[in-house]
Amino acid sequence: MNSAPFEIIEEIASHLPFPDLLNLSLVDRRSASCCSRFIFHHIATLNTTSCLSEFEKLVSSRDLSSRELSIYHGTWPTCSRDDWETHPLQVVDAHHSIFSTNDKRASSDELAQRAFDAYYSFIKEERLRDSDHDRAQLERILWHLPRIEQITISSLIRKRLGRLGRAKLSEMRHKIRMSPTIFDSAGSLVESLFCILPKFGNIRSIH
Repeated sequence: MNSAPFEIIEEIASHLPFPDLLNLSLVDRRSASCCSRFIFHHIATLNTTSCLSEFEKLVSSRDLSSRELSIYHGTWPTCSRDDWETHPLQVVDAHHSIFSTNDKRASSDELAQRAFDAYYSFIKEERLRDSDHDRAQLERILWHLPRIEQITISSLIRKRLGRLGRAKLSEMRHKIRMSPTIFDSAGSLVESLFCILPKFGNIRSIH
């Protein structure tokens, strides 16, 4: 690819399915540069403290030409360790099976404790969220995305999540071993966005 004209690589990239596009971006720096505009045309994040912080680092470290931003939101149950062990929304492989051998059960117990620790830290972090901080962070993120034209706010409990939504949900479920509840509201997120929207004339619609 080193000798191929930039325009040819870009034309090839524009017709590739997403997995092949990612593979092409790994060939060399020129390919990565060509592919980036297609890979990051539509970007997404979860509306959680840790995910928004990681997302802010991403957008501030790259010159992205993204046009669409999806923000996925969810609400997770607050549980004690005992309740977490048996909660119906828990991911089933988070703790040991009653049919495990003693050695496997000990290993599973250790993994379960790690999963609960991650869950507990996540819940504690979410409960300490501050609306003013969230609004300021969203504003900083949008300043780093000057080409964004559309923002979509979606619940993680929708039956038809897109590719990005499914990936974000899977990532969170794997991390804290718990699915979001059906009792969810994006009210505070929508309020924050509408407060800062007048500063961003490039954003044409919110869904």
